[in-house]
Amino acid sequence: VLEALEDGVLANAVRAGERLGERLDELAHKHAIVKEVRGRGLMRGIELDRPARPLVERALGYGLIINATAGTVVRILPPLVLTTAEVDEGCAVIDRVLAEAAA
Repeated sequence: VLEALEDGVLANAVRAGERLGERLDELAHKHAIVKEVRGRGLMRGIELDRPARPLVERALGYGLIINATAGTVVRILPPLVLTTAEVDEGCAVIDRVLAEAAA
């Protein structure tokens, strides 16, 4: 484990976590159904004004694995090796399902 951290995994996780936070904040401002974005690093939650399960199922249909907790919260917990490009790709899916849910 320590060897993996020394090989840049930790630095990558920090960069990806910062990017994820930025992108989710952008989505929160864009979509009125988002009540709050919370968390740190790569462990994030998006609280919605409606049940999260339908959005989770829709995201899975687009190839993104996220899950619902506490009824109205979408949990995002990607691996530490996630790239910033993958953050952008995943957030594009989240953007899409949020827009579809609001329609």
